[in-house]
Amino acid sequence: MYNRYSGDPYWTTARYNSTCGCGDTIKKGTDIFYYPNNKKA
Repeated sequence: MYNRYSGDPYWTTARYNSTCGCGDTIKKGTDIFYYPNNKKA
């Protein structure tokens, strides 16, 4: 078991269409790895 913190990245589902930091498109409903500290997928 390990400690979890509020800033730890986690898997979630995209709620709307968007673009990731590298420029790829993210479609609604896609599983994404979300980084809450910098709000990037």
